[in-house]
Amino acid sequence: MMSVKLDRVLDNLSRNFQPFTLLSRERLHEVVNTVRFMEMRQGEIFQITGGKGHDYLFVVEGQLEIIYSGAIKSVAGPDDTRKHPVLLPPSPSTSTLVARQNSIICHADRDLLDKLISWDEVVRTMEDTDIELYRVMEQVRNSLVFRRLPLETVEMAFKRMKCQDVKKGQEVIRQGEAGDAYYIITAGTAEVFQRGLYDDKPHKIADLKDGDAFGCEALISGKTRSETVRMTSDGTVLVLDKQAFEDLISTPLIKSVHPSIAKTMLETGYSL
Repeated sequence: MMSVKLDRVLDNLSRNFQPFTLLSRERLHEVVNTVRFMEMRQGEIFQITGGKGHDYLFVVEGQLEIIYSGAIKSVAGPDDTRKHPVLLPPSPSTSTLVARQNSIICHADRDLLDKLISWDEVVRTMEDTDIELYRVMEQVRNSLVFRRLPLETVEMAFKRMKCQDVKKGQEVIRQGEAGDAYYIITAGTAEVFQRGLYDDKPHKIADLKDGDAFGCEALISGKTRSETVRMTSDGTVLVLDKQAFEDLISTPLIKSVHPSIAKTMLETGYSL
């Protein structure tokens, strides 16, 4: 889909279609990595398979017949899916879409979309209650470890992390050492080196910047570090020590959360 048309579709979703209306403008373009858009010409037929749960289907433009279990279940246009998207049957069931008009549709993994919106709401709540926590969460919100944690544990995770200054040339972790902490860069840049079994010297395998994380693999596996991370500038990192990391991973739910976060969780579909 051309960028101009995509921008128009995203703008339409954010203004008129729930739950996209809950997303901040800054977060809107992240939706592209969470959903898929499809253009269908009048008369075109397309088969679609849902996910593990009931995926969302939005008709952004045009009109569709939606067929599953051998019968036409609905005829949907934009007005029909603005407040209540079509819920597709879960995999392995398939649905057949028949375009009555030239159409643009949006297929969204329900769980991923709901989680993205809830994350966004929690981060915005932090902007009003704890500006420093908001700044950090905004930086590292895409870290896989924190994206996979239940929302209820995120605030606790960040409050248990400690800020540490690091210098250019400093090796924050070293290959072969025991894994004793998880790190997130909040300022500065670094390089990642790895030495293979038959290598004479380490080889650079990656660059890291603000918001990037490292050190998780050794904590989870219990094995030694598989890489060395060396700072290429002065900076700061957030450090979550091994005990705190294990506590968070082994205790997925916490007993209490900030009241404003609890309100957001309820409004966006999380159960307390």
